[in-house]
Amino acid sequence: MGAICSKQNMNSISNPQKRVKFATVTPMDDSNEEQHHIGVEFQYQIQQDQPNFLIKKQKWEEYFQKRQDFINDEQYITLLRSPNVILQDTSNQKPQEQQVSSQIQAIAKALQEPFKHFNLDLFDAYILKELNAVQFNGYLMEGTIPKFRWNCWMAQVYQNSQYDSNLYASLKAQTLPEKTQDDIKKDQNRTFTRHQYFKEPNKGQEQLVSVLHALSIQYPEIGYAQGMNFVVGFCLIMSGGNEEDVFWFINFINQNERFNWWEIYRGQFTFAQNLCQIFQENFQRQLPQLFNHFQKNGIFTFQYFWQWILTQFLYSFPIEIVIFFWDFILATDIYSILKIGLAFLRDMENVLVGYDLTQLSEYFSYQTKKQNNIDITDLLNKAKNIEITMSEEQKTVNANCKPKTLKQF
Repeated sequence: MGAICSKQNMNSISNPQKRVKFATVTPMDDSNEEQHHIGVEFQYQIQQDQPNFLIKKQKWEEYFQKRQDFINDEQYITLLRSPNVILQDTSNQKPQEQQVSSQIQAIAKALQEPFKHFNLDLFDAYILKELNAVQFNGYLMEGTIPKFRWNCWMAQVYQNSQYDSNLYASLKAQTLPEKTQDDIKKDQNRTFTRHQYFKEPNKGQEQLVSVLHALSIQYPEIGYAQGMNFVVGFCLIMSGGNEEDVFWFINFINQNERFNWWEIYRGQFTFAQNLCQIFQENFQRQLPQLFNHFQKNGIFTFQYFWQWILTQFLYSFPIEIVIFFWDFILATDIYSILKIGLAFLRDMENVLVGYDLTQLSEYFSYQTKKQNNIDITDLLNKAKNIEITMSEEQKTVNANCKPKTLKQF
């Protein structure tokens, strides 16, 4: 992905006959510090020294304990193995008991059949989400803790009816078109280059290629596009290297109408371009002074927001910050990418209005990648209060950007 797009390149972005390419010169992570850990250990390195971490940890531990307050062990096992048994008459129960039973019945209906995934920690998170989605989203929006994060992300989008434990292996065994295979291999050495997990001959690159291979088979109309490598690589880091989980997480989130993440890469990037246009119009309305300053200096929305949307912020911001961006996005919907972007620009407005073209270009090309001093709580609180408006036509375009049914083997 280029440092910043020229006007000529920007014209190609809005040209429906061209597929946008990322330049290959600048690595995503310019920091000098090499990263080694993945999964929970990686996240603890980031969060353990935060002032409110112990308070947040206690809050989340207590929250997960609530599962036992609503569902006893017998009901838990029944939901896990035979959810249809739960669907029974509750007319003789007391009002409070009826309410709890109704919630349990709703979970059973959502499952339809025994819980297919082998991870009981995921099942606990899924139950909490189904018991009270509003509360679950509220907790997640404020940021979770390493112990629960990946399972909460998975639970937010998990669909028991779609999960097939044999699908990933089947897709990996199939042959990709040579061009797609070559494109994936070119990017395997360009993904999180300072993270030890993705350095040869480590396992990370092999997993990255495997997941991208399977997803390209799964979505042949989309195939592979640059930007996917950052999303998959990040998910591998966050999941502790669980490549099958990463494959399913991306499938689930793409099948969820609140997100449809993989659809931003489809065809001529119709969904992504529409989101960029919506962002630009809201930027102009909400931050007119900064917007006009950018226009005057030849800095156009697609030049930076395109990177934000295609990599879910991973190309442009430190991974330590993006973790919390994703908590917020997964608690809401894809439009939170726009909200976070606007909140960031609002925070930086007083600085950016004083920059000329050269300084702005350098800032969006390199400096955002070093923004480790962001007050993430303040930024996300501002994002929470931002309203995104769009035209009926834009809503229709987004509504039509839907994935096709998952393959079954």
